[in-house]
Amino acid sequence: MRREIEPSLVNLSETERAAASVAIWQRIEQVDAANTTYVRSILPSDGWFKFRRDGVDVSRQAWLIVQHSPDAAFRRTVAARMQHLVASGDASGADFALIYDRAERADGRPQLYGSQMTCVAGRWQPAQTLDPENLDRRRADMGLQPMAEYMKNFEGRC
Repeated sequence: MRREIEPSLVNLSETERAAASVAIWQRIEQVDAANTTYVRSILPSDGWFKFRRDGVDVSRQAWLIVQHSPDAAFRRTVAARMQHLVASGDASGADFALIYDRAERADGRPQLYGSQMTCVAGRWQPAQTLDPENLDRRRADMGLQPMAEYMKNFEGRC
C-alpha cells in the first residue's frame, strides 16, 4: 500500500492530495494494527520466526509487519528477539538493523545503522546517528550497503 500512495495522488490538486493522503494513511494504520495483532497470535513459543525452521519468507514478512506496527514496544521486543538470531544465521542482519534503528528513534535515542531518515530543509538526511565515523563498518556487518549508496534512495525532496 505504501508504494502506491505517491503515484495515486499525482494528478490531484493540493487540497485533494492532502485529503486523500489523510484517508489513505488512516486505512494503512488500521491494516498495520490488524497485521500486528495477527503476528502476535502466531508467534512461535520461543519468541520469533527462524529462517531454518519457519522459512526466510515467513520471517521477513513478519518482520515487515512489525517494522510498520503502531506498537513501538512490540517493535522493541522483536528487535531484542531478533538480535541473537542474526549471529546464528536465523534472521537477517539488515532487517535487524532497520527495526533496531526504528525502535531507537521511537524511544528518542540516536540510531546505530543510519537507516532512519528525517526531512531537513526539504531534503532527506539520516536521523541522529551514533558514532558516524564507524557507520559504514556497522552497516557492512549487518549486510547493509554503504551509506553513500543508501542515500541515493532519498535524493528527492521530502
